[in-house]
Amino acid sequence: MVAANEFVGKDRRKAERLDMPFLVKYKPFWEKKEIERYTTNLSGTGFKISTSEDIEKGRKMHIKVYLPGDATPVDAIGIVMWKSSKEMSDGVFSVHNLGIRFDWINPKDRERFAFCIGKILIDHHNQV
Repeated sequence: MVAANEFVGKDRRKAERLDMPFLVKYKPFWEKKEIERYTTNLSGTGFKISTSEDIEKGRKMHIKVYLPGDATPVDAIGIVMWKSSKEMSDGVFSVHNLGIRFDWINPKDRERFAFCIGKILIDHHNQV
């Protein structure tokens, strides 16, 4: 079992990040295929993902975030705020780290999303 204090990372950002796995499905607006990844860097304002897809800064995407114990995803729109890329030693495959900011969260999902993140943070702070 992992302690809750392992889930919360210290950061200079406006929102505290949760360092625990969340399933995220995203589809850039110009693509037809939905991509599935896990993030271990999620907050109420955005998240970071590592992917092989080269998505440029400023691009928008449709996002579904799956919360622990909830089969219904949070529906959102996000924008790529930053990108860092690393070419692998084979010279063919690259890993792209993308910082995604939420531009819009479906109003019917917003409260559920905030409650989940808030509960995890409160549980963490109560254990510290």
